[in-house]
Amino acid sequence: MKNRLTILAFVFMLAVFALFIALPGDEASVLKENRIPASMPSVSLQNIFLGSFPSEFEDYLSDNVGMRGKLINISNKIGDLKGFKSYGYISNANADLGTGSADADKGLLVADGKIMEIFKEKPKAREKYIDMINFYAEKLPENIRLYSMLIPTQIEFQQKKYSSLADSQKKTIYEIYSAANARIDCIDAYSALESHKNEYIYFRTDHHWTTLGAYYAFCEFAKSADVGVTDISEYDEQKLEGFLGYLYNQAQASELKNTPDDIYYYTKGENFEVDARAWENGEIINYKTKLFVVPTVGEEVKYSIFLGGDHPLLSIDTDVNNSRRILVLKDSYANAFIPWLTGSFERVVAVDPRSFGGDLGEVIEEYNITDVLLINYTFTTTFEDIIELEKGIYK
Repeated sequence: MKNRLTILAFVFMLAVFALFIALPGDEASVLKENRIPASMPSVSLQNIFLGSFPSEFEDYLSDNVGMRGKLINISNKIGDLKGFKSYGYISNANADLGTGSADADKGLLVADGKIMEIFKEKPKAREKYIDMINFYAEKLPENIRLYSMLIPTQIEFQQKKYSSLADSQKKTIYEIYSAANARIDCIDAYSALESHKNEYIYFRTDHHWTTLGAYYAFCEFAKSADVGVTDISEYDEQKLEGFLGYLYNQAQASELKNTPDDIYYYTKGENFEVDARAWENGEIINYKTKLFVVPTVGEEVKYSIFLGGDHPLLSIDTDVNNSRRILVLKDSYANAFIPWLTGSFERVVAVDPRSFGGDLGEVIEEYNITDVLLINYTFTTTFEDIIELEKGIYK
């Protein structure tokens, strides 16, 4: 009887596993992590027995299982009931953590009322990032000004006992900028943020910076780009309360539930209409969004207030008349940054390589681009797949 129950339980678990594999992959939950789902690795005897097939196949299963986001949330809730977190992060880290922790090799740190990603550099990916930005320096027409901006995350500016758990983002940024083609104007967003580190420049429950953090980096960028800046005091400040970000959803840190973030955004009466473009089955789809997509009463407050979230391509015609037209090759960190550009460029075009289906060279010609900004947060320098996409979309 016992053996029969064991067999039935095994068959049931196998059937459940097969069901989740058969369901369509939850791509959205992976894209929220600023990367694309892992693809099926090549199958060969050499790759299976001598290569990286086992670890790559494990990544493929993890990224492509059905209902991935819901399974992560369920796992975290089970961990809460058992008194631990299953996501692999340190909770309530108030003691002296020394120089590091094995629990922090991949995951999140909850400390001092905030949730932070723990940065681990990947030299191979970093070299690919250097190759990518230098590729643009070599390929773009000489009359186009080219900039690179890497944005550190908030763990970099925390107490030493916390920041020592992660690799140095300052070092990674320095190594990339030092190897950059002389044509590239490398923007020092790090120093701009560090000088304001005691202000509300990062969300406590999300991995993004706030609009204020983006403003300080924009001011630094504007110096290099030689464009004007409207002081933040001349904008009308708007506030949305009750934002629980992506990291909160991953960590399910119940202690932060009652102290959510606020999202501030800044306007001068305008909310530009934004032209958007997507690609589906080889066909171009044109649609509209807004600079700020403000939730109505009762709707959840999300980071997607900026531009309505990530889009393959966006184009914004502004009230500026200076013949400067900028293209931003971006990850989601740029979403809070782009609204500031609308006061300094007559056209702002943004491309997200994770979903872009066209030829970037054709976009540059179509919109008569004068400036190109490659902007990413430092974790993107560890994502080889996205780096390859950023390079590959320029035909």
